[in-house]
Amino acid sequence: MNKILRVIRRRNIRANIKQFLSVILIMFLSTTLLFGFIVNSKTLQNTIDTYFEKTNLADLWVYTNQVTDEDRAFFDSEQFEYTERFYLNSVSELINQKVENNTKFYIIPRKTTVSIPYIEKGIVGCLIDKNLAENYDIVMGYDDIAFNFEYPVSPTETIVVPLKFKITGTMNFNECADIYSSWPIVIDEDNFLAMFNYELEKIVGNDSLNLSKMPYNQVVLKAGNIEDAKTKLETYYQTSESKLLFLGDRDSVESVILLNMEVSQAEKMIYVFPIIFLIVSVMIILTTINQLIIQEKGKIGTLKSIGVPDKKVLNHYSSYGAYLCGIGAIAGLLFGPLIVPKVMFIKYNLVYSIPGDFIKTQIPWLFAIGVFALMVLIGFVVSFFACYEILHKKPIECMKQQINIKFKSRNKKKKTKLPLWMKMAGRNIRIKPIRTVMATLGVAGCSALLLCGFGIGDTLNNGVNNDFGRLFKYDISTTYTTSTFEEQMLQIEGITDYEKYTKVSVEASAGEKEKNISLMTFKTGSNFAHFGLGENQLCLSKSVAEELGVKKGDKIMLRCGDKQVEVEITKIEKTCFINGAFATTNFEFDLTGATTGVWINHNGDANAIVDRLNKINGTKDAGTMDAFIEDANEKISSINSITTTLKVFAIMLAVVVLFNLIMLILKERTKDIATMKVVGQGIFSIGLSLIFEVFIISFIGSIFGLCLGFPVLMLVLSINKVQILNYLYFIHPISYIFTILIIIGTILVVGFLSLLRVKNINMIESLKSVE
Repeated sequence: MNKILRVIRRRNIRANIKQFLSVILIMFLSTTLLFGFIVNSKTLQNTIDTYFEKTNLADLWVYTNQVTDEDRAFFDSEQFEYTERFYLNSVSELINQKVENNTKFYIIPRKTTVSIPYIEKGIVGCLIDKNLAENYDIVMGYDDIAFNFEYPVSPTETIVVPLKFKITGTMNFNECADIYSSWPIVIDEDNFLAMFNYELEKIVGNDSLNLSKMPYNQVVLKAGNIEDAKTKLETYYQTSESKLLFLGDRDSVESVILLNMEVSQAEKMIYVFPIIFLIVSVMIILTTINQLIIQEKGKIGTLKSIGVPDKKVLNHYSSYGAYLCGIGAIAGLLFGPLIVPKVMFIKYNLVYSIPGDFIKTQIPWLFAIGVFALMVLIGFVVSFFACYEILHKKPIECMKQQINIKFKSRNKKKKTKLPLWMKMAGRNIRIKPIRTVMATLGVAGCSALLLCGFGIGDTLNNGVNNDFGRLFKYDISTTYTTSTFEEQMLQIEGITDYEKYTKVSVEASAGEKEKNISLMTFKTGSNFAHFGLGENQLCLSKSVAEELGVKKGDKIMLRCGDKQVEVEITKIEKTCFINGAFATTNFEFDLTGATTGVWINHNGDANAIVDRLNKINGTKDAGTMDAFIEDANEKISSINSITTTLKVFAIMLAVVVLFNLIMLILKERTKDIATMKVVGQGIFSIGLSLIFEVFIISFIGSIFGLCLGFPVLMLVLSINKVQILNYLYFIHPISYIFTILIIIGTILVVGFLSLLRVKNINMIESLKSVE
């Protein structure tokens, strides 16, 4: 009995090899995505855990006015492992690049044991972030970074000491994963003191004010029991001479928050693309096995009539799906870890500062076994339901041929004549409703994924056009530091119009929520900044408003230095790259540390004007609008890698779905095709009937898919949020056309290949067969 079933299995595999290959391929794609995203999630989590462990990330951060000997005695008595540091939040400039940004300075002793910077290249001295060095092509030992250090010489007097350090190495700092909002700079204490005392002596003329040791204002420590340690620290500082400014744990640290959020997003990705592919897989398996059962009705009846138990026959045909899914799953388990994590880590490495040495692909073998078992189970269960009904029929019912003929009354009005190939296509769709619905949904899934792929690119381009086309319109922008800049700028030929603006870092708060943002101010009725603001009005970018939980008409508190003002929100604007607050007044803030810039329009050679501007003493970061747009496109290039991968998988899915559909149609209509050949129909006419049927199904499926494209886009991008930009969801109309054209092109290619199969159908043998 088993021998008979094995013979039947071998024959069925040979007869249905192409449909079976389509099932294997769709299961391969599903498993590749499912296991690939699982591996990506585990790899990212392991990378972060290893990074934090190897660099000994602190458990607690203590900010104080100054660390005293009494404080050190307390830390020692509690047997804390700790490191003292000096922390400064200021503005720095990459001298040779003429670029400046908010900067977090950490002046640390050489023997640092807690929160150790991971040196990627170079030596200790002045370390900058690896990504920052790559973004600006920093040359170690050549490029400098400069900033002003405010040194209080008395309670009422402060000396501003300008400092400049040669960059000695690149690093990853475990407390600062995001380098775009603020640069992390780690300076060795000995190097800092030598430079500081040298510059201070030049200002005061002697060494009377020199520092022999840093006035540490921060302590990072490890604690076995974090909550117990926090309680002890809070109790101690209630009676200490030192003033506790802030006490935070890992949940308040930028790196931990951002990277844990990224791990959470990576886990959510497991339930997006793979689920869509699995749903389509189920449909393909169901229609394929169902077609096999219809073909095997006679054999099933024969097996039942000779005494083969129903259960054995049921297991035999259910095993087809299990075997096919098992083969596809094994291939997917092999390729998934090679594809998905590499694509996703392109994004991670662009957005976050993560040491490449710690990125090791993690293969969760238990998950691999689980995924394999899941795919085999899906194949078995779907196949089981596909053949369950027919196997409960009597042998005579199984062996009886089904005739799909309906006699119509001759009294009905005669219908309009249609070509034979069109009639046959319409009839086949009508008498195969289940298969038609399954194929339609499969095409809908392909279309939705493909449109989502195009939509990601459209959304990113929309953000660029919104910021650098709708909100800000200028030819050239530059910042400057000298009072004579404007006079020298006006001597350059070709400049037709310009406007000045300022940008200052402020703390915005609403209720208990706070956020450091950039406040940009410009004149009322600006011709370059198009926010539609009147006099003394404020606009917030939508992302900032959402983080603060405010809306138009609400009031927020802005704080800069010692001054704070309460401001009503006049408008909330969608922005992508340029986020913060925009106003037509500076609210009388101290603009000592502000950035002053100018927007320029011209009628000459842009590059020549930029070169002239950069030669003016005090000019910083002059560049054209086109250059800024190009830089923005470089920042989003990694996300486009996800777009390309998604498009490739969507097209592959479409090919598999349509190929499987055409193979099923050919199987179902073998006798019809043979009959058409007998009555003189040509290959072209027969091919039209096949392609037209597939076209109708694909057209309906594409319409559904196009409707689902935007929700899928929002789902995918909401899971893949990054700190450097905010998505302005948008799908260009041309993307809808491209999606339809790709689906149609796929139909034509697969349909053309199917004609080769039509030519090989034997008329005599086909007409003798029982369908």
